[in-house]
Amino acid sequence: MGQAKLFQVWFNTRWQDLTRPTPDSDPCLMIPKSMLDKACKDNKHKQFDENFSLQLEFSDTAMSGAVKEKELRGESLKISP
Repeated sequence: MGQAKLFQVWFNTRWQDLTRPTPDSDPCLMIPKSMLDKACKDNKHKQFDENFSLQLEFSDTAMSGAVKEKELRGESLKISP
């Protein structure tokens, strides 16, 4: 397919539920075709299947919990090199 851009999506993590995943939870974000720029215009399903969606999987990092807690308390983040 070369370097062609199939679609694009932008999402703001502030509006996502970024609670720590538990063993029973699914740390994924499913974005349907209707919310993907360019793909949403494929009404005749020539390039993308009717049920196409983008699945983003997240993993917990050592800093993610601390960053989210500070953000919720309204504290500024200081990142040192």
